[in-house]
Parts: sequence; C-alpha cells; structure tokens
Amino acid sequence: MLPSTIATTDYHTGGEPFRIVADPPVHIPGRTVAERRARAMEDPAVQGLRAVLCSEPRGHADMYGGFLVPPDDDGADLGVLFWHKDGFSTACGHGTIALGAWAVETGRVAAPQTGSVDVMIDLIALGREIKWALNDTKHAAHPADPRLNGIYGTIWFDELGDAERLVHQRNVTIFADGEVDRSPCGSGTCARLAVLAADGRLPAGTVLRHDSIVGSTFTGTVLDTVHVDGRPAVIPQVTGTAYRTGEHLFSIDPHDPLVPGFVLR
Repeated sequence: MLPSTIATTDYHTGGEPFRIVADPPVHIPGRTVAERRARAMEDPAVQGLRAVLCSEPRGHADMYGGFLVPPDDDGADLGVLFWHKDGFSTACGHGTIALGAWAVETGRVAAPQTGSVDVMIDLIALGREIKWALNDTKHAAHPADPRLNGIYGTIWFDELGDAERLVHQRNVTIFADGEVDRSPCGSGTCARLAVLAADGRLPAGTVLRHDSIVGSTFTGTVLDTVHVDGRPAVIPQVTGTAYRTGEHLFSIDPHDPLVPGFVLR
C-alpha cells in the first residue's frame, strides 16, 4: 500500500531532471547499497513508490530520481538507489551532481573550497535496437560483477573539433527503454572518457567538453589509469552544475483509479 504523502526535492542537471527522496516512506532493508537495490527491485511497495514518482501525472516518461539510503563506507556521506520509469539503475552521473548540490545546499556536507560539487524518435528506435542486439552478448558482460551485466544505453555523438588539450563533442544518450537524457549524461561522459583514453585522444591535461542536445555542458578528465581484474580502466572526473527546481509533497488518494500512474511515449 502506498503512503498518503511523499516529499521530494527536484533538481535539474544540465536540463535533465532528478527527483530526490531524502526520507523514503517505505523501508528498504539491506547491509549495503547494492543489497538494498536488489531488495528494492523485488519489493512491490518500493516499486510502487518508484512508479508513482516517475509516472504521469506526478512524473513523466523521462523522469529520473533516487531514494537516499545509508552509505556503504566510512568515506561516504550518503547512499542512493537511482531509479527511472523502467526500474533501478546501478549509477547515474547527472543524479550524482544533483545530489552533490542538494547535500551542500541543505548543509548535509560542507561546500568544497573550489565552489564546485563532485538526452528524435529515430534515435530512440535505433538506440533501443542496438541495446537489445548487444544486451545478451559477451560484449555486455561485466568483468567482475554479473549484476552489472547488460547494456544500459546507447550514445550518439558528433565531433565538434579538437583544440590544444581539448576534445569537443556533442551527444544524445538513449538509456533504459528509450529514455532521452537532456543533459550530456554523467555516466555516458565517463564511458566516453574511457573510449577516448583507449584511443589515445586524452593525454595528460586534456579535457573532454561534452555538450547535450539542449546546449548544456559537462567537462570530463581522466584522473588516473588503473587495472581491474587484469583489464585497463580509467578513474574519471565529471564536472557539471545542478539547480533546484522545486519541492513537492505528492498526495496519494486511495480512491484514485490512476494510481500509480501511466507513461505516454
């Protein structure tokens, strides 16, 4: 059964929405964030809460958000379960930026001294086709954690010209089941950094300027190169800005026949 009210704070990062539920009104048990995500995926009450917040009339087909949970480790201030209309994702770059802004603005963490905190129909159809063609192949297998297997999204990009210590690209990311990221996509920017580094286009000090379909920009750099299970990997850093768009207290009428809502695409 859904709670009668749900409090949220909404942000956008480069135009992409992110809905923060600081105090989820349903219990999500688990010892780690990954364990809580697995439990949330199996719990009808948590899935119902997610559906209500990302379905019309309270949300929309491209809504994104997160439930705050306790962190895993001593170095973290908070944990989060990222969600969208099709379920729960394992990571979300633009959501992480929004959470950073929220945490500073609410006083949960101190602001860093730098002042900064650590998106067509044909494209959607093609993105879905590519995703499902690759999803069950060896190319979609995670080297260390089978829970991360699968293709989450497809990135289309344009080359906008390189300059000294700068790679400039524009992209649109089609993720989940045909959702369009309005921002340059934080997780997608990390993926682009890994590809560009592997191609030798990101020597030390080089920045990726990553633009979105709505004109917003993230910047990305590779902080270090490491090996994970014998395979090369990068430690990426993505910078962007997020802004509060409102606070909501959603009401759930037990007699409303449209709860949890609907999705139009």
